[in-house]
Amino acid sequence: MTCKVWEILLHNMTMAFTPEMAINMWNHMVENHVSMLDESANELLIGLCNLGRLVEVKRFVETMLDKRISIYDSTMEKLKNPFYKKGRSFRDKYDSLSREWKAMKMS
Repeated sequence: MTCKVWEILLHNMTMAFTPEMAINMWNHMVENHVSMLDESANELLIGLCNLGRLVEVKRFVETMLDKRISIYDSTMEKLKNPFYKKGRSFRDKYDSLSREWKAMKMS
């Protein structure tokens, strides 16, 4: 399958199916070294965020940063409001992720 097809499948799974299916698809892509993970990673983060699954978003952002997968500026901006609306604890989590993300971009 082409990278665009993977991206569309992942997006559809986060919107129409279950987040677990999207996560399984993501894990399959990582394990099988599917190229162009950046687009799919960003779709997964936005999809999980739209479903209010911020704890999973945090975990995946950390994993993606560790794997040097690029998280777009626009994705980080879309993640900010839901984290901030959830309260101080989640605001602190977002701020920590944002610092890690900025540090990775600088390196």
